[in-house]
Amino acid sequence: MRNIVAKAAATLAEAGVASPSVDAGILAEQAFGIDRLALSFADAPQEPAQLRRFEQMVARRAQREPLQHILGYAPFYGLEFSVGPGVFIPRPETESLVEMAVQAARRAIAAGVAHPVIVDACAGSGAVGVTLAHQVPEARVVCIELHDEALVFLERNASRLAPVEIVQADATDVGVLDAVLPQRECVDVFVSNPPYVPVGQATDVETATDPATAVFASDGGMAIIDPLVQVAATWLKPGGFFAVEHDDSTQSRVVEAVRSGGCFVDVRGCSDLAGRPRFVAASKIV
Repeated sequence: MRNIVAKAAATLAEAGVASPSVDAGILAEQAFGIDRLALSFADAPQEPAQLRRFEQMVARRAQREPLQHILGYAPFYGLEFSVGPGVFIPRPETESLVEMAVQAARRAIAAGVAHPVIVDACAGSGAVGVTLAHQVPEARVVCIELHDEALVFLERNASRLAPVEIVQADATDVGVLDAVLPQRECVDVFVSNPPYVPVGQATDVETATDPATAVFASDGGMAIIDPLVQVAATWLKPGGFFAVEHDDSTQSRVVEAVRSGGCFVDVRGCSDLAGRPRFVAASKIV
């Protein structure tokens, strides 16, 4: 088995995969049903079908198909989210956005809000919103997603991992939540990981497999973020928490967008786990 996995890793390395040994081990674990730590000590597979499946998976990865598409899931915040063509693959850096939102929701609960309302705009697979529903079961979580392809995965993940309310709509429409929430200024936490890569900016090979509508935004990456700030200001209650993920080249513009409306205080830029400027957080003025 060790030689089989090593050969696969060499194939992936030749194809330019960034982590060939890790990826080969993950694919072998999936194909053969053997824990990665035990692969080096396992005998060669006895079932030809298992070996064929592994070789097919390695060939797909060598063509730079995302590992998550081959597996059918993406790990995120300790959960496994169903993903595939048509939905953005959640990235580890977004876990920091979730952590900020979890802390804000728990502060609201500590302050006497029995069931805080959380909104996840541009929800995609539900990685942010469904994780928040899983982490803060007392909360009412509303996920907004426009695109049919992504909704398939959002609904699947919500039904399997944690229930959320789903609104199919344009998250930049100020009235987007009129049909599901009783009044404006009733949301405790509003978060979003919207499309934010500036149109025309180069991306890596595997990001190119994500739907462009989930990745790119015009106006230098601000076309969705600018109106989202107004949507958040409309629906957050005084003292409510807002956070948005953004391109590492636009933090100053996002900070200015959040400050300029006069609706938020404590506006601050935050970095992701790699130290890159990735988020802006703020509180609705009281």
